[in-house]
Amino acid sequence: MQSWTIDEMLAKHPCPEYTRERIAELWAGRPALTLLEIFDLPISAEHRMWPVWRSGALTELQQRTVLARIVTRAVERHALKCGVVRVERWADDWLAGRDRTAARAAWAARAAGAARAARAAEAARAAWAAWPVWAAGAAEAAGAAGAALAAWTAGAAGAAWTAGPAEAARAAEYTRQIEDMRAVLAEEEAIGQTESA
Repeated sequence: MQSWTIDEMLAKHPCPEYTRERIAELWAGRPALTLLEIFDLPISAEHRMWPVWRSGALTELQQRTVLARIVTRAVERHALKCGVVRVERWADDWLAGRDRTAARAAWAARAAGAARAARAAEAARAAWAAWPVWAAGAAEAAGAAGAALAAWTAGAAGAAWTAGPAEAARAAEYTRQIEDMRAVLAEEEAIGQTESA
C-alpha cells in the first residue's frame, strides 16, 4: 500500500494550510503514513480523501472499484427517480450495466442542464448525477469523485458549496467515500490473504 513521508506529501502540493509543520504534527513522529493511517487523522473527511486521488495512491482496479461505488450511489440517489424521464432511463441503463459510456453520461448531464434551464429545479439538480460517470470516463479520478459529490449535495445547494445542510451533506458524502475506500482496501487484503494461504 502506498505511503507518504512528509516530503512526499508536500511534493503532492496539498492545500496551503498543510505546511511542513502541520504535516509533521499530523505524522506525529512516524516516518510515513498509509492511506488507512491518513483516514484516521483528525482532519476533515474531505482532506482525508485528498491523497486517494493522487497519482500512484491506488491501483487501477482499486480506483475503478471505489469510483463505481461512489458514482453508483450518486446515480441511485439523484438520477434514478429525478423526474426527468430521459435521465431516469439513462440511470436505469447505467445501473443495469447496459450503457456506461462517457458519451451517454454526458448526454444525460446535458439533459439535466436543459431541465435546470427550464426551471425544473429539483429534477435538474438530481439529474446532475449523470455527470460523474462522464467525468470518470473523460477526466481524472479526482474530477469524477468531485462530480459525484456535487451530485449528492446538489439537492440542497445547487452547484455552490454553502454552509448549513449542504455542507453537512458534503461532509457526510466524503465520510461515505472513506468508508468505500476502506472496504475496497479490506476486500483486496482479504483476497491477498486467501491467495497466499
